[in-house]
Amino acid sequence: MPKEQLFKTASRLFAAALGAAALAAVGVVAAQDDNGNENGDDSPGTVATASPTATASPVSAQRQVYIAQLSPTNGSGASGTARIVVDGGNMGVSIEGAGLSPNMMHPQHIHAGTQCAGTGADTNFDGWVDVKEAEAVGGQAILPLTLNLSAQAGSTDAGSAQNFPIASESGLISYIQSAPVANFGTLPMPTMSPTESPGTIPSPTESPTESPTPTDSPSPAESPSPTGSPAETPTVTPTLTPTTEPVFTPIPTESPEILSLSNRVVQIHGLDVVSLPSTVQSDEGMAANSTLPVACGTLVRVTE
Repeated sequence: MPKEQLFKTASRLFAAALGAAALAAVGVVAAQDDNGNENGDDSPGTVATASPTATASPVSAQRQVYIAQLSPTNGSGASGTARIVVDGGNMGVSIEGAGLSPNMMHPQHIHAGTQCAGTGADTNFDGWVDVKEAEAVGGQAILPLTLNLSAQAGSTDAGSAQNFPIASESGLISYIQSAPVANFGTLPMPTMSPTESPGTIPSPTESPTESPTPTDSPSPAESPSPTGSPAETPTVTPTLTPTTEPVFTPIPTESPEILSLSNRVVQIHGLDVVSLPSTVQSDEGMAANSTLPVACGTLVRVTE
């Protein structure tokens, strides 16, 4: 065979071998992209390659944040901020409080209601809104925010837990806890207090003075053209009566809640007072001053 033909044949064989090697290399890279590496595990040092069609993970898509600004009750001077983050399978809670009674345990709970109790909740007029009067407005405690949140989740008697934060010498608390969402099951829907009313806006036909009687109204075919003076074509302007604004705050997102937390009441208890009237009620087995509400706020869902 001439040398020139031998050279061409060798070149074709070399090119074919090179192409096969390149295809094999692509297969190895694809396997590593799909499985972490060729053995199917994620060994240290492996750098994952992002897929061009990657989307947000379910965990990040489910991140939900709630904030409650806590205001003083019973003249305590206490205040603070509660922040709850539900992210995928976990719920984290942080509470920063100030103006609390120093060196005292302060029970804190999420309640079933949607409104904090004000001075009007003092139904026996003893000068104090006790825990029972507050519950009549803000609902029963459904989740104690204790120093071991996971252990307290699903407690049948939320008010009985006794491992709450203790305020510092300066009356401060800084509380941070987290627990799996699955521990909490399905929280009951928020309950409205007897004093709450979402209110409805009446339609113009609900007022007898807002529309003429059907017999006085000409048919569309008989109606004159609108060329007359205002006196010739009287108009009816509906007068809507004022209504109470809805209690529920609109959630600035369309995604459903993982836990039903919007508009829930967050309440802190405990006031260092020397004496209280005998009419001040408390939870069973607890001193009346230890359960007095001292700060309260309503959770609002926000975006971050």
